[in-house]
Amino acid sequence: MTACVAQTLPGLETPWQVRTRFDAAACALADRHYSRRASKRFSGQLGGVGRTLTLVSPCERALWVTRYIRQPMDGLDAWRNTYFHNEDAGLSSQLILDAMELTQRMWGRPPVDGWVTWIDTRKVRPTSNPGYCFKRAGWVLDRSYQHRYLVRLRA
Repeated sequence: MTACVAQTLPGLETPWQVRTRFDAAACALADRHYSRRASKRFSGQLGGVGRTLTLVSPCERALWVTRYIRQPMDGLDAWRNTYFHNEDAGLSSQLILDAMELTQRMWGRPPVDGWVTWIDTRKVRPTSNPGYCFKRAGWVLDRSYQHRYLVRLRA
């Protein structure tokens, strides 16, 4: 098992720590997220192709993962939030805003299409307003995306 390594940036007030994609706490949180594929559970790593930034709260009860893929199949030049999981580490909308700010401090300006994430309406509550915490953080529903169960949010 890989030892926990956290990077805290000096002079930056943030509820997040930068971790590696092999971080045990990050992987455990991802394993409890609805979107984690059964084949990936307990694999000991996060992410896939592309550049990945893994953030975990110091209390290890929240996870945020951003990926950047140079040539994605959907054609969007965007940073992708692939995991956000909060187990009572604070207000979700504020954690999202802080994760976005930290990502921009580390990576610079977002690509031309900004940020994107997908919410499976069958797996979240309230089902009447999927992605509520993202919306509270300023993300908007992408009405150009049509899928039976997934909604796409953009920032």
